[in-house]
Amino acid sequence: FYLVRSGGRPVATARLLVEDGLAVLHGLGVVEARRREGLGRYLTPIVTRAGLAMGASLVWLSVDPANTAAVALYGGLDYRPAFRWRRLLGPR
Repeated sequence: FYLVRSGGRPVATARLLVEDGLAVLHGLGVVEARRREGLGRYLTPIVTRAGLAMGASLVWLSVDPANTAAVALYGGLDYRPAFRWRRLLGPR
């Protein structure tokens, strides 16, 4: 778990899981009032490097294609699409 504080207040978070040579970055978030300040651009490479330093050969994340700000952020950090997800709902 990674937490960025500013003025003693939490402003950004991320979680990293590493297992069997794969790191999964998820839960990256920035409080709404502090978005567009570069906090995601600051935190993502830190968590990515931590995953690689912990022995992962790949760092993976998923993002909703409709979240254009996040897609642009990760693309600018050299994350590249690997495949597309389909959302399926099971029977009730």
